[in-house]
Amino acid sequence: MERAELPAEVAEPRSSAVLVVDVQNDFIHPDGVRAPSWPDGSHREMVERRLAPFLAGARRAGVRVVWVVMEQTPESVSAANARMKRKMYPRGDGPEPGDADLWAAAACRKGSWGAELYLTPEPGDLLSPKSRYSAFVRTDLEERLRREGVTSVLVTGVVMSQCVESTARDAYQHDFDVVLVEDCSAARSPDEHGATVRAIEQSFGWVRGAGALLEAWGL
Repeated sequence: MERAELPAEVAEPRSSAVLVVDVQNDFIHPDGVRAPSWPDGSHREMVERRLAPFLAGARRAGVRVVWVVMEQTPESVSAANARMKRKMYPRGDGPEPGDADLWAAAACRKGSWGAELYLTPEPGDLLSPKSRYSAFVRTDLEERLRREGVTSVLVTGVVMSQCVESTARDAYQHDFDVVLVEDCSAARSPDEHGATVRAIEQSFGWVRGAGALLEAWGL
């Protein structure tokens, strides 16, 4: 798909924030709950070799960094949420959202090692917890970004077709300009990667690589 030109006012450092979605131990670390979903470790390579340097460059350019973190509690798991989790990650057959077997399989349980960030944040970075795919559902992220003068968000992290795409779509619906940083987001397959890129480029924002953004910022 042809990429549209990025307007000058989109991704301007003073009014932009990088949203780093779900870069937490349970999703990235080899011992994390979701490690079996990435047998080749490609998502960890993305985080260490591409995302980390991009964040360092973004900070040098004056772009804010916001760590969007999944935090699950028994209260955050609704009946519908539980049914979907059982479909995605089969484990036992208890009917209630709070069943011990479902909770034992949950990723990023609040206060656990798995919910901790895989990379180390820097002073001045923001932290925004969530309990759903989108960083904007049942959170105060929009208000916090507005207070910081943010009008554009650059979305990165995992998983590209789930939390990353949901966050990007909702950011647009909340009237932010959206840039998907495609080589700083991890998909489980080329098909998933392509589907998210097409959806964002066509209807929700722009798609760029980290290098193009750093170059635009003079780095």
